[in-house]
Amino acid sequence: MLSKIGENSLWAKYSYKGRKGKRPFQHLLINDVIIRACSEVYPQQKSQQVEEMIAVTLKHAPHREKAKTNAQIPNMRVEAEADLEN
Repeated sequence: MLSKIGENSLWAKYSYKGRKGKRPFQHLLINDVIIRACSEVYPQQKSQQVEEMIAVTLKHAPHREKAKTNAQIPNMRVEAEADLEN
């Protein structure tokens, strides 16, 4: 759900409880919306489990953003080299 709402560059600025100088996600209205939506779709999941999943997703967002950026750089170089050859 978080990937539908925003990109990793956005979520990298948040932690669930607002630690390490990041903004707290748990105080956002979207937090309650996501928990309620997950509770309806997955009634066997407790809200605490959903909160933990959100926290893990936010925790790894900066790493996914870096990986995405690093993956794009080689592609840009290949395209640039192809332009030079033509």
